Amino acid sequence: MPVPVAFDLSRLRAPALLPLGRKLISGERYTAADAVLLFTSPDLLGVGAMADAANRARHGDRVTFASNQHINPTNICVLRKTCVFCGYARLPKEEGAYRYSLEQTLAESDRADGSITREFHIVGGLDMGAGLAYYTEMFRALKARHPQVHIKALTAVEIAHIARIEKMSRADVLIALREAGLDTLPGGGAETFSAAVRDVIADKKLGGAYYIDVHRTAHGLGIRSNCTMLYGHVETIEDRVAHLSMLRDLQDETGGFLAYIPLAYHPDDNELGKTLGREGTASTGFDDSWQRWQPAKKSTNPSHLTPR
Repeated sequence: MPVPVAFDLSRLRAPALLPLGRKLISGERYTAADAVLLFTSPDLLGVGAMADAANRARHGDRVTFASNQHINPTNICVLRKTCVFCGYARLPKEEGAYRYSLEQTLAESDRADGSITREFHIVGGLDMGAGLAYYTEMFRALKARHPQVHIKALTAVEIAHIARIEKMSRADVLIALREAGLDTLPGGGAETFSAAVRDVIADKKLGGAYYIDVHRTAHGLGIRSNCTMLYGHVETIEDRVAHLSMLRDLQDETGGFLAYIPLAYHPDDNELGKTLGREGTASTGFDDSWQRWQPAKKSTNPSHLTPR
């Protein structure tokens, strides 16, 4: 929840930000309308100053990071034809498709030996051949081989996929994975929650409310998680605000999110980029800077500048 923050209003150059600066000082929570103003303000340094002040009020000079190693055990995915922003997925018989054996996964994990790696970040496609047994065997083997390494694995979309193919509840899948060594969940798969946006970029993917429900279930089981938002494609400012509101509401409810990570859309090597005529381009520096100024990215409690 918001806390009163010491802040010098003279650091704001845009008069429209002054009421938000006063809210920051008094500890008043920002509304959706306030969030739209933050997204659209030309005073990027002023927004950044407020974000920095809010972050320091909670955490001082403390900044944390994870030294991790990514392992992507399969790129086979049932959503190959419908997630049009993705350049990673393959159909089972398509050129470049792969699924690691346990031996291949362990061989890749051995790069952690003698390094500063403290986390395996494990995500992949929605592979009908990679069910619960595939991942429980993998996690047990990784924990036995690298007991010092934290396992952050399987997005909410992957959890829902495993539950569906195994005909199990999502809670039971999470419990089985936790018993096998799962420590936390990554935040991927959120994309942008707007149904209209998902109809364009990923119309068969797990919906926003279901994504939230998987994380709610995980938090209730003591499994904490990250959360994300994909930006810079076809979404509007209002879509971003609604997405962040859903994340903040769940954080209010459970306190289970560890970090919020904004992810810039990359238009190369995917159908959406071709359709939009955006290949060879990128999100703007202004957009990227605004996303990075959000205290939630550095905070263990994304509750202030992310709108309600």
